[in-house]
Amino acid sequence: MKLYLDSIVEELEDGSIRTTLIKATPKNIDERIRNLEGFKKVNFDIGKVVNMIRDLGFSNDDAAKITLLCMKFKLTRAQAQFIVNAIKNDAENIHFSPKGWQEEIEKLKALKKLVEEE
Repeated sequence: MKLYLDSIVEELEDGSIRTTLIKATPKNIDERIRNLEGFKKVNFDIGKVVNMIRDLGFSNDDAAKITLLCMKFKLTRAQAQFIVNAIKNDAENIHFSPKGWQEEIEKLKALKKLVEEE
């Protein structure tokens, strides 16, 4: 049986959408957990993050948004990209809730255990 992590949906500069499926492997699960740690680094404050990005004034420039988040919150580029994508896709904003974030981390750890046993 093949298991996959939640898909990553990105809107590209030309307006098209790219969906990435990532196979659930211990390495990929650990990477997803590291990316989710970025929400903790921004203190789960979606309002602050959105306002900072809005103040930047580059509505479609993800590179500038990512750089800003990396500098302000000491995020990795992967964490910043994950947060920018989460803001674009409202369904992901559960990660800005400490409870939702913790539940997601616990699910990923349980999934990792299952994958390792397989």
